[in-house]
Amino acid sequence: MNTTIFIGTELGLYRLEKSGSRDRFSPQNIFPGKRIVDIAVSPQALFAAVSGEGVFRSVNFGNSWQQIFSEPPTCLQADSRLWVGTANCGLYRSPDGGDIWENLTPALHAANSADEWYPPLFADEPQVSTIAISPVTQTVMVGIKNGGTVLSTDGGAHWSLTDDLPDENVHRLRAHPFLPEQWLAGTGGGIFFSGDDGRYWEEMMAGIDLFFSTDVFISADGRYFAAASGTPPGNWVENSWSTLFSVEHAGDEWQPVSLPRAEYITVFAQADSQHIVFGTQSGAVYRKTDRKWQMVGQVSGAITALCGNW
Repeated sequence: MNTTIFIGTELGLYRLEKSGSRDRFSPQNIFPGKRIVDIAVSPQALFAAVSGEGVFRSVNFGNSWQQIFSEPPTCLQADSRLWVGTANCGLYRSPDGGDIWENLTPALHAANSADEWYPPLFADEPQVSTIAISPVTQTVMVGIKNGGTVLSTDGGAHWSLTDDLPDENVHRLRAHPFLPEQWLAGTGGGIFFSGDDGRYWEEMMAGIDLFFSTDVFISADGRYFAAASGTPPGNWVENSWSTLFSVEHAGDEWQPVSLPRAEYITVFAQADSQHIVFGTQSGAVYRKTDRKWQMVGQVSGAITALCGNW
């Protein structure tokens, strides 16, 4: 079975490939010199959000690229459509992989009736930080940094603010792979769970005393994973670190997961609930195989995004 992993970093976009049964991956930088903000894949194309430039599309496995969106992006998501978030809480959707774009920004901003969105640290404007889509109901939830979460049940035509998160610095939203209305949110002040499409968020921190969450994940069997740290990522604070935690059910106490070496976990794989894969500040990629965590690749630069065919 062939395995391909796409890895976005601060120094470019890498493609790691493995053929056969041996876990040996060969990295190749297929988009060098670009700071990758996020990546997404569809059956037809690979998409890369490049810091300060826009969104690029490749239809040949990353061998060549075409710019399809010119505004600097903050995040990407793909289902049957392509979604792009930007600074100043801009939101755009393409029904055809990037040829035609629909501006959803006015509809999204209409939900912010109290003007509660404000810029995060080191930024001039609030921004869309994460876009998540429930595979069960197709409900779309958008995380605002800083401003909490916003929900649409009609594909983005109308939006409503969900109940205020105790911390509005939203880093990542994840929808449950098979249970409707269940969401996990990782923020700068902790991890939160909602069982009713964000109408109520409850803190999910039992067993964790590190409150800065870099990412969260829900696996195909319904287990929850979180990367938590006492500090922001290592490019802000030297010698910072994070811990991987897991829990079987929402509300249970998190348990730390032992890894082969100390790492600062930056991101879990996007839109792949079948496998548990994460990247680190040091450029390492880990995957769980046969109940063990194994480093399957090493690239240059801190990892900012992951996706692929595992």
